[in-house]
Amino acid sequence: MDDLKDIIGSLHPLEVKILFAFEAGKTIGDNLLIQQASVEQAQKDMAIGWLLAKGVVTVVAEAVEKMVTLTETGEDYRGHKIPELRILQAVKENPDIGMAGIRGRSDLDPAE
Repeated sequence: MDDLKDIIGSLHPLEVKILFAFEAGKTIGDNLLIQQASVEQAQKDMAIGWLLAKGVVTVVAEAVEKMVTLTETGEDYRGHKIPELRILQAVKENPDIGMAGIRGRSDLDPAE
């Protein structure tokens, strides 16, 4: 019982906010925990780390979330279409264009 009193006495206010977001015996996901505790991601991470060290909580599952963004080239292709589609459009507009005409287009880089 003294251990429990020691743990309770050592809790940081962020840890208390996190603990109040839990329902007894139930797990809670990161996003809901942040929302329920009204804390920022970094605050949640820090408080969970402290609670893990004290043996008050345990992590039951982890997942990796992949995020993808377009590069500068990807953004350019999104706006102007990929080179293949621009070439196809040029041929549709002028079937007699030929390679020299395609290479001379301002919207196509010679490397494309």
